[in-house]
Amino acid sequence: MTVPQRLLGPSLLCLLAVTGCVTLWRAQFAKPSDAVALDASAPFLKAHLESGDLYVLTQWTIDPEARVIRGEGIRYDLERRAEPRAQHTLGFDEVALVETNAPHQVVKSQFVVMGVLTAVNVGLAAACLSSPKSCFGSCPTFYATTAGGETIVAEGFSQAVARSLETTDVDALAGVEPAQGVLHLTMKNEALESHAIRRLAVLAAPRPEHGRVYRDGAHYFQGEFPAAPTACTSAAGDCLAAVSKADALEYHSAADPADLATRETVRLRFPRGEGPRGLLVRGRASLLTTFVLYQALAWMGTQADEWLMALDRGGPAAAQRLAEVGALLGDVEVWVKTARGFERAGRFSEQGPISRDEQLVRLPDGLPAGDVELELRLTKGHWKLDQLGLVALGREVVPVALAPSQVRRGGVADAEALRRIRGEGPRLISNTGDVWELDFPVPGGPQDYFLEARGYYHEWIRGQWLPEQDPDKVARLFADPGGTLRALAPAFKQVEPEIDRLFEQSRIAP
Repeated sequence: MTVPQRLLGPSLLCLLAVTGCVTLWRAQFAKPSDAVALDASAPFLKAHLESGDLYVLTQWTIDPEARVIRGEGIRYDLERRAEPRAQHTLGFDEVALVETNAPHQVVKSQFVVMGVLTAVNVGLAAACLSSPKSCFGSCPTFYATTAGGETIVAEGFSQAVARSLETTDVDALAGVEPAQGVLHLTMKNEALESHAIRRLAVLAAPRPEHGRVYRDGAHYFQGEFPAAPTACTSAAGDCLAAVSKADALEYHSAADPADLATRETVRLRFPRGEGPRGLLVRGRASLLTTFVLYQALAWMGTQADEWLMALDRGGPAAAQRLAEVGALLGDVEVWVKTARGFERAGRFSEQGPISRDEQLVRLPDGLPAGDVELELRLTKGHWKLDQLGLVALGREVVPVALAPSQVRRGGVADAEALRRIRGEGPRLISNTGDVWELDFPVPGGPQDYFLEARGYYHEWIRGQWLPEQDPDKVARLFADPGGTLRALAPAFKQVEPEIDRLFEQSRIAP
């Protein structure tokens, strides 16, 4: 994948500083050679249109009633040829992405915002400045009140880093119970990102008397509580204690020092039992994927907006190219020993590094006599496995999809946000520091719950990444992802021992 040099013109350098709770943005816009010079001290807004045109406005206002942006500036066509400065009026529905150094004027206007920040607030500085690829990043995070207090219970569409990758993500809401017939969730944006949420729903399925409901892709099954393995081994040694129960003690190997795509095998043994069985996998991704994503964005640098919009315009084929990069790191593949040898039964896939998900992999009937033997084949250093358990399965059930009945922001009901989050209007846009309280009425009787979230997000570019801007390396990432993962291995190994601590320290508290 290559990008013509004429598309690599505009660049953005922003400065973010925080004093107390007040955030200030300042920026310098470096023009392409044929553009009119801009005052580096003046606010500006870059509006990417659905058509591919780009407008750079230095004097602008947003009219939410008329749903337009009005301003003075330069229009660039798809080939980034500049027109003379003029007055422009842009309809909200025309705008796909906004960049600005005055986000306080934009983030409440339901645009997807992308910024390039050369400094971070006081709370982020120590962690991000010392290790810029360890800065906190997250998709929408969802919290609920459980026995342990406010607990993170899900994160949405972690792999959807561009609009063309918009996807529906389903996460088990383990341990979440309603209060007086209403299930309460809080959705937060705790990172320098814009989240575009097309739809949220809670799925409710009837819980069996002595067990739970488990999800295998689009299928849901009642089942008994999981049985722990009798043996767990890997190249690192015994792993039984790490995966026997859901206790936050995780199996996590170190990445390979020469190739980030190097695979490993975890071997499991369970007592056989009778009837249909499935493997419960409870886990999450490590920060390896986050590191690779941040490195790709660093290489894109001030042109990340152009790369991502080009990806969107490229359609499914371009999105597939990007997905192929992630496929090298891969999912957790579950293999089971049959009379014909080991055969693939399914996979566990959860790209979020924060909240653990639970997924079921059904095993085939007619397994050999004796213990059930399984192999998990996964990329070293890419996964954190909290629990692996064998589940005796009962009947399949069909969950009921429940739309939210109320959305609150700052304790005040927001009817427009409710309409959007129910999928009845444009996407709901959530920017840095936003908090949304969600109420879902649920049916009576014991239920297990799952969160269904559809959307995508854009990371903001950290200024510490800008010295690494290199479009040739972006092109190599798509042309030779395997070679790129080998080349990145030494850099990741340098930050691997501290990456989790630094990541958590740089979380933005809404």
